[in-house]
Amino acid sequence: MSNLILNSFPVEVYPTKLLLPSVEFKSWEASTAEKNKKYSKFLTDRHSRALTSDQQTIRLVLLSGPAPPAEIRNEEIDIGDEPKVARVLIENALSSHLGLQGMIIKKGRFEFVALRRVEASTGRLIHLHSGISFSARRPFRAQPHSFVLSAQWVARAVFSETLANTTLQGIARGLGVLYVPKIPPPEDLVQYQNHFIGHVRQVTPPEHAEVICRDDVRRSIPLDDLTLEGSPEALRRYEQLTGSPQQPSRIWRRLQQLSKVLTNEGRRNPSVLRDRLDAIRGVLGGFSKEQLVLPLNSYVEGTVSIGLAPIRVEISS
Repeated sequence: MSNLILNSFPVEVYPTKLLLPSVEFKSWEASTAEKNKKYSKFLTDRHSRALTSDQQTIRLVLLSGPAPPAEIRNEEIDIGDEPKVARVLIENALSSHLGLQGMIIKKGRFEFVALRRVEASTGRLIHLHSGISFSARRPFRAQPHSFVLSAQWVARAVFSETLANTTLQGIARGLGVLYVPKIPPPEDLVQYQNHFIGHVRQVTPPEHAEVICRDDVRRSIPLDDLTLEGSPEALRRYEQLTGSPQQPSRIWRRLQQLSKVLTNEGRRNPSVLRDRLDAIRGVLGGFSKEQLVLPLNSYVEGTVSIGLAPIRVEISS
């Protein structure tokens, strides 16, 4: 029998019953309209509630933010019954904590990413970052109040300027881009905001690029709203254009070191998984701490406690 160590950490939320402002809607569409119009400044969760065998309602729960409207009533919510409420609170508490530590926090579709710029970043147009991606979940329905935080070590190259930069325009054709609009985007592009949108078909200076988007639609998008994805091919093209012939793939090599695949001496790292786990623990709370205790950051006073000893799973042959 042996132990498998996971990049997951036990989490406790206290209290498990939360008195939170809530409002009911007859449909998901109605709740979406009000959420975007009236409750956009609140951290929220939505879930369906069965009224009868053939009727349900949508409950919008306000978790944190400004003072809630006076007409909204408070309702007791057991996180064992509504685990997503706990997941949102856990991720929000950790995001706030890491943000106060100077990390850059980005919310993806399925996880949060917390990154810190590395001092040895290379070049004016590329910055190297390292940090963690994380998400909270409840692994077992039989243990309704037990949650875990899953975390991965990440290292990323980030282009620091948009495609308005003429150097980056020169290598952009065929590369993936991120959509980061400077003003509220058109309705058909909202789903892509701050995410990968597609590949550049051609650049049409001085203001636009034609992009084949993820929905297979070709769109003309302002250059200033597009940033190259830090893919291996993008880094290779950038180094071919700007790098020294005597130091090929210098940026990619440094990125592999930050990801722990290579040692600082440039050799293959046989302890990559252990080193990544140690680095994750270092971000979460330092190697000497047994537990990271954070405020709930909600209308209810409470705590989120993250155990810093990773979960072990016994494997029998």
